[in-house]
Amino acid sequence: MFAKIAALKALEVHRYALPFPLERQRFYATRMRRRFPQRFKAMSPTRRTLELTCFLRVTLMDLVDTLLSQVEKRITELWSSARQTAERRRNEGTVDDWTAVEALHRALYDSNMSDHQARLAACAIIDPLIERKPLPRAGLTREALLKEPKIRSLLRALMALDFSGARPSCWVGADEIALTLCQRRTGTAC
Repeated sequence: MFAKIAALKALEVHRYALPFPLERQRFYATRMRRRFPQRFKAMSPTRRTLELTCFLRVTLMDLVDTLLSQVEKRITELWSSARQTAERRRNEGTVDDWTAVEALHRALYDSNMSDHQARLAACAIIDPLIERKPLPRAGLTREALLKEPKIRSLLRALMALDFSGARPSCWVGADEIALTLCQRRTGTAC
């Protein structure tokens, strides 16, 4: 799909300023698509150019819309997978914490230990838990996303698209920020 978009952009159909609205362009594109090749060749060059330009332009817009929809779905899948990984890691940490609680319970209720020994044993169990402060779920999700190998290829493919907006938008320039962050993290060109 990226190759089709690149081919259409190489023809620069997105730069043509057509004097009529998108609905009219879609109408001409539909007429072009429904026409038989012999009928298309018999048309005047002006009409043929108009319909062909509208067809290519509408095709480019549809391809970009489809691509962005697919990217959105893929990002949702990656995010969901990372969240599940984070939840799994968090639950594994809970199992470790429960093991520590059981050990602490045994140390405190051991009748063979003095109070001082029980306190030392409790501190030995609790101190490592305090030192390894668990990451919040958002941090675990971010960590899982950083380890996901498919994200870089997705970002690289998106960077190939030249986004621009008619008015200032939060998405215009976000690709440059993502590219800069990727380059800083990896130390290589993304």
